[in-house]
Amino acid sequence: MASIFINGSQFRVSKTIALAVAISSIANGVDPLASTVTPPEDGDILVIDSGWAALTEAVYRATGATADGFKLEGADTTDLRLHPAGSGAGSYQPVTDWFSLDQITDVQITGGEQQYHQFQYVEDPSAKQRQKPTVKSPTVLTYTLDYDLNKAWYAALVKADRLRIPVVLETKYPDGAITYYYGYPSFNKNPTGGQNVNLQNTFTLSLIADPVTYESA
Repeated sequence: MASIFINGSQFRVSKTIALAVAISSIANGVDPLASTVTPPEDGDILVIDSGWAALTEAVYRATGATADGFKLEGADTTDLRLHPAGSGAGSYQPVTDWFSLDQITDVQITGGEQQYHQFQYVEDPSAKQRQKPTVKSPTVLTYTLDYDLNKAWYAALVKADRLRIPVVLETKYPDGAITYYYGYPSFNKNPTGGQNVNLQNTFTLSLIADPVTYESA
């Protein structure tokens, strides 16, 4: 049983993501081994590109690095339907620089609702409709920040908004768990507010892949 408040959480956004480094193969398994002639360092945060659609554009932490490979901590490629053997080659891009977010007053997650196709068969005497899941609506993280033009994050978010290049967002919770998100950033640099309340900006992240969470050590 656990009760975790968001109070005290810390947030960082990738400022720089390095160029792609080739991965010659990814094994099937839990914490799978990725083979490469240029491995990252343990603890590096990586954006993965893979021949497996179920793995590509996800963010994982590197662990167990050797001279010719490393492990994708937290990844599970055991299901051969999603990860056909021998088809996982691709590349990785390490995050090399971050900027922090502060003065956050609210964090919301919206979307992700399951959509359905409803149908029925003429010959079915029960006259009951059937339902199959189709897609899920886009998941969006929304951060409300107290406006401060002099904060480093203000200029960094303006730049990220203009570039429209996906970024990694790190959330470190008070219990030590860390979640990584990957998505398209958007930032409204124009503050809004009413009487007797702080002016505020809104930063959103439209997710590309499922987030990955690492429990505290």
